Amino acid sequence: MSSKSPRPVGRPRKYATDRDRWKAAQEACRARRKQQKVKRPALFSSTSQEWYTPPELIEEVLAEIGRNEFDCDPASPRSDGPIPALTHYTRKENGLLQSWVGSVWLNPPYGRQLPAWVQKAIAEIQVGRAEIIYLLVPSRTDTRWWHDLMAAGASVQYLKGRIRFLKENGERGDASPFPSVLLRLCRGETTE
Repeated sequence: MSSKSPRPVGRPRKYATDRDRWKAAQEACRARRKQQKVKRPALFSSTSQEWYTPPELIEEVLAEIGRNEFDCDPASPRSDGPIPALTHYTRKENGLLQSWVGSVWLNPPYGRQLPAWVQKAIAEIQVGRAEIIYLLVPSRTDTRWWHDLMAAGASVQYLKGRIRFLKENGERGDASPFPSVLLRLCRGETTE
């Protein structure tokens, strides 16, 4: 009998234990996520919610309603636009606390406050201050706020492709990582 230990078969082990292999896989996954966030930081995090509506979409809606401007933009990034409207409410004025009147363009922040903006839009239509509200929102048909809008009588215009929102400096950003829709709420068309 030989006192030699059996010779290992196959390729040498890279990790001493299964736990070491698992830790290496977790680290690789974290590195991939970090790399994705670097590519599109504001689209995958709440670092910035300042993404401007492409002007051609605004022009199309204004042509549809036969106007040159909206009466109100309650979620405006600046007090002077970029949406052509008589009244702009910025973060400082907090459009959620203001009255919206007439024709309203709403491209709300897409973060955790989105449901609050939707509820405000529904309330402004129901009390009769706003005549028509256009909401540019992600197509998230599985959410409560989506179903609240549908129950309030919103009509849906599905937008072809992914929107390339404008950055603060006016340049086109990458295509958004989600589909968008244009919803329209009108006074007198609510189901409640």
